[in-house]
Amino acid sequence: MCNTNKPLGQNIWLGDDQNSTAVGSRFVLPALQQDSTHLLRIINSAIQSTYKVYLDGHSFTVIAVDFVPIVPYTTNILNINIGQRYDVIIDTTGITPGSYFLRADNQNACSGTVQGLDIRAIANYAGFEGTTPTSTAYTYTAECVDEPLASLVPVVPLTVGGADITEGTLEVVVQGNNASLYKWYLSGTTFFSEYNEPTLLDIWENKTLPTFSGNLLIELPQPKQWVYVIVESPIPLPHPLHLHGHDFFVLAEGAGTTYAAANPTLNLNNPARRDTALLPAAGFIVLAFETDNPGVWLMHCHIGWHTS
Repeated sequence: MCNTNKPLGQNIWLGDDQNSTAVGSRFVLPALQQDSTHLLRIINSAIQSTYKVYLDGHSFTVIAVDFVPIVPYTTNILNINIGQRYDVIIDTTGITPGSYFLRADNQNACSGTVQGLDIRAIANYAGFEGTTPTSTAYTYTAECVDEPLASLVPVVPLTVGGADITEGTLEVVVQGNNASLYKWYLSGTTFFSEYNEPTLLDIWENKTLPTFSGNLLIELPQPKQWVYVIVESPIPLPHPLHLHGHDFFVLAEGAGTTYAAANPTLNLNNPARRDTALLPAAGFIVLAFETDNPGVWLMHCHIGWHTS
């Protein structure tokens, strides 16, 4: 659904003090048709927010995650983290026509946002255009989670090969330096990019690979190898991890700040396949991808401040 007559980024704003005169307007979806199915594509483009997205009084049938078609499943509420994309079907069969709110509730347990529970669009059925909804929100437990891995079953089944290369264990920490500047570190190194010396150009010119970011540049010269990446974090907040240039397979995830202590069973038989997954709070995640797309690709936390 895309209403090309409306600008993006609409909502009602009450001002910084939340007591000012309301300004702005709600985004209005194209009219829903009764006893029909509607495709909705949802992307979380926030810098820091995790959302629970839902349409009052309706359910979503989820059919794709990060552009990977999956075996459809139904849910009332969709958990979506930064950088993730979902395709969902809204089936209006048997629903009473009217006016409903489409909500994206910020999860303050992850990161607080002013007016975070008033992020809404309007979905009106044909014949109810211009109506302001009075629909009731779903109830839920505020939390910072992904959609369950067991629900994200790719339609095209693929099997993960044994690890040719294992990059782990990479530990996430935040700490201050001598200038009292707090930075995020991965295995003791924080990312630094020198824009005047692109890594890909250095490779093309057969130069020594840059060391601006210490040992964070991983060389993978052989095609068709399986790379396993293990990331763990003692920090009691989750991190959405994103890989450029590839889909990855989520082999395991869980609580416990060390992968070794958890000793999880890895799922190699058609596991969830996507390009952005949530590293659990005070937990670990095991990702795998095949070196089948040559290039220089970033893997990073999708929280804007951590990327920078």
